[in-house]
Amino acid sequence: MATEPERKTVRKRAAPHRLIADDNEETAQAPTQQVTINKLKDEISFLKSKVDFLEDKCKDVENERDFLRSSLTNALSTKETKAPKRSIEITDSSDEDNVRAEKKKYRKGSKKTKRDDSSSSSFQSSSSSDSSSTPHKPKKYKKGMKSQKCAKGKRVFLPEQVIGRYKKVLKYLSKGATKTEAYKKCGVDRKTIVDSSAIAELEACDTTAYNQLRAAFKKGQKLSDFADRCKQLCTQEPVRSAIEEKKKNGELIDILQKK
Repeated sequence: MATEPERKTVRKRAAPHRLIADDNEETAQAPTQQVTINKLKDEISFLKSKVDFLEDKCKDVENERDFLRSSLTNALSTKETKAPKRSIEITDSSDEDNVRAEKKKYRKGSKKTKRDDSSSSSFQSSSSSDSSSTPHKPKKYKKGMKSQKCAKGKRVFLPEQVIGRYKKVLKYLSKGATKTEAYKKCGVDRKTIVDSSAIAELEACDTTAYNQLRAAFKKGQKLSDFADRCKQLCTQEPVRSAIEEKKKNGELIDILQKK
């Protein structure tokens, strides 16, 4: 049998135009790579310079910190040394203030003594001139001044306030004071007590009737009208007899009303 001849693989050569294209691509890629390398080098050099700058700045900050520390310690030490001197100065100034205060007191005292001397001399001259006619009694004058300084009563607007004032006068009377003295101590006159006494008398002798009138009393209503209504009820029996009995026992003020 006839054998088949062996096939030989023959390597084909690339076309010349293909080789030219590959060379062109390599030459085109080479400049772009070089550009990127140059950029990276520039960036590295910039970062190195930045690091150097920051290191220098840190050194400057550390030096400034050390300087401030030293200046602070020096300032504190000098302050501690100067503190006792200041306290001494303060004590000196306080002594000066005390001396000035004493001088002012002395001046005021001297002025006061002069005024007292002048007033006493004028008083002696007036007393000597009045000795021929009537003797002067300064104690009575002082009592008159005290009587002028009697308590001023507050204005009342509610029946409860009227009753409280009435009971206050009654308390002074129970302690032995006269009616005039009790009125002055409470800062009220006789007419006011007389006009408003019916309110307290009705409240003491007929609480139910008083509470009914009080419930009808409104804010802004006149106390004189309320007192007139209470007075009408006080003139009726058995309230009238109860009021007279309590006046005899000293539980109410015995006021003689003018007809």
